[in-house]
Amino acid sequence: MIFRKSKKCLNRKQILLNKVSIPIRPKIEKAIKELKSAIEYIEKAHHDFGGHKADAIVDSKKAVQSLKLALKYRAKTDNNKKK
Repeated sequence: MIFRKSKKCLNRKQILLNKVSIPIRPKIEKAIKELKSAIEYIEKAHHDFGGHKADAIVDSKKAVQSLKLALKYRAKTDNNKKK
């Protein structure tokens, strides 16, 4: 669940903990969740997807890492703007 406070978008956990460090980017958060789900599915699959299984797993994990770095960068730039 997402709550809006001023122009910032905060999730319930952040509001309750009074911690706002990483901005909520719903599309990026959803992409990370979907990629993690796909990785889990591919890893558990008994077939090799035409020889692409290993590459798909590696590339998907890299994509998740890149998205997390993007969120981290955005948090850093947002925090610098507040100062």
